[in-house]
Amino acid sequence: MKVFESTSRCGGWLSSEFVDGNLIEWGPNTLMADSQWLRLATDLNLAPLFPAPLSRARYIWKNARRFSVPMGLGSLISSSLISWAAKKSLLMDLISKRKPPTQDSSISDFCTTYLHSEILDYLVEPMVRGIFSGNVDELSMEACFPKLWRGFQKKGSIIRGLLSQKGPRRRMLSFPKGLEEITKALAHELGASVFLSHSVEKISFEADQRFKFQTSHGAYAFSDVILASPSMVTAELLRSHLPASSVNFMLSIPYRRVAVWNCIFKRPENFVSGFGCLIPRTEKTQTLGSLWSSEIFRERSRGDQIVASQFFSGQDIPENPEVELPLLQKILGVSEEPLYSKMKIYPKAIPQFSLGHADSVRRLRENLPSRVHLVGNYLDGVGLTSVFETADSVTRSISA
Repeated sequence: MKVFESTSRCGGWLSSEFVDGNLIEWGPNTLMADSQWLRLATDLNLAPLFPAPLSRARYIWKNARRFSVPMGLGSLISSSLISWAAKKSLLMDLISKRKPPTQDSSISDFCTTYLHSEILDYLVEPMVRGIFSGNVDELSMEACFPKLWRGFQKKGSIIRGLLSQKGPRRRMLSFPKGLEEITKALAHELGASVFLSHSVEKISFEADQRFKFQTSHGAYAFSDVILASPSMVTAELLRSHLPASSVNFMLSIPYRRVAVWNCIFKRPENFVSGFGCLIPRTEKTQTLGSLWSSEIFRERSRGDQIVASQFFSGQDIPENPEVELPLLQKILGVSEEPLYSKMKIYPKAIPQFSLGHADSVRRLRENLPSRVHLVGNYLDGVGLTSVFETADSVTRSISA
């Protein structure tokens, strides 16, 4: 086995660093791990970190103040985040059986068809912005939330569909030195099998039914191929081996431009802890949300400081993120200037699942040449958990 990495390091968007005793993430901050993930961590001699209890609290920014996100039926009933009319629509969903849509729909159309508009505005849309940095009017419900979509098809209810979902128990986690620790450990375990700064330039079929890889540093032959490159790179490598429809699909997947603005503040005595605060588009801010890694994993921070990661996307990325500093100070309840402030921009960070995405992925897989396998966040989900599940399925199919 050989792994070709086009850059000088493994890990992709996973990038972790310590700043003045505080761990800062420049990519994903957490992952939802099942027993497979935990087994992999054990095999790599990694010690997982689990969130602090106080970080369970999550907030939505509405009308210039924080509202707690309801985490159960009791807190939902007492919540002032949404109106009684919105709560009633959830109750009606629970006790009613509705006819599911016959074709894919946008997240916004799906939610407003079956639920009160406030559910979209203050619960669903902020979450979607936090995950996809995208637009609920354009994103596919079936592709973005496949389990919820399938559950609704079976039960005729969003809530009953969610409750009926069965799967492995998952726990949120990270590692003492950040999520990049796992890719570093994998690279170390693979050793000489990892070829850094090796771009794959061409893939061809040989007469002996093997695949020839032409890289920037030489040629190699293999019996099976796993491509974990972005969709547009994969499309070019497989252009002569796939129907034009599948190539065009991969080339047409839009990727969202995303910026991460990391800040460190002196921690005020009265700081109300939590996981973070999402901001609905109804608030008309450039900031999508703020995540507080120092509160989630207290072992990786100094204790007297707050580490806050803010996110921007698309046309709302400011040239200078500190234009949003007054808003951030209000959200955190701080008055002082940040002790540290830095932003990084990722031009093509998160693929956007447009209408029909799930069907196009199914056809793409049907059209793949034998022993060619695809892994990536443009297929089944943008999160680490989805990518890991796809990769695990692929490796099992090869070793079977």
